[in-house]
Amino acid sequence: MEGARERQRGWQLLGQVLVKRGLLSQEQLAAAFERQRRGAQRLGRVLVELNMISEPALLECLAQQFNKPLMSEEELASLEPEVVRILPEETARLNTIIAIERSARQLVVATADPLNVLALDEVRRVTGLDVDFRIAPAAAIQTAIQRHYRGGSVERDDETVRQDLGLTVVSAIGAED
Repeated sequence: MEGARERQRGWQLLGQVLVKRGLLSQEQLAAAFERQRRGAQRLGRVLVELNMISEPALLECLAQQFNKPLMSEEELASLEPEVVRILPEETARLNTIIAIERSARQLVVATADPLNVLALDEVRRVTGLDVDFRIAPAAAIQTAIQRHYRGGSVERDDETVRQDLGLTVVSAIGAED
């Protein structure tokens, strides 16, 4: 019954999307499933690690699977700071997720892992908003988080690290005064 409902909505499993696109054979898919069973990773991650598909191909298929747009690094670079900062930096960094759009009752985020329901639930919990998502490469999200939360400033990052580690910087200049 559940499978029939998913097919009615146009839902396809990732493996089916990859095989249909000719990116993977049934044999490769079976081997990846076997490896997935032995570990606790998602199928897409297993396929990338086995070099059966590239990460960009995986993201394109996830975008197709979920019928969501695939965002580029350029799009993530031009986000409005006030929207990005709706999501606390710690939540963004821990979940590799970034806020990209807000309406009255909904926050849209970019994620490389749309199946990470815990991350989406965390965003919902900390913002009090309904959550929708778009797909984006993890590295592009991390770069955007760095750029938007820290302004890309290495100096600020060094200071933050010192504070996090409880380090005090003592200057030797004027110490004899």
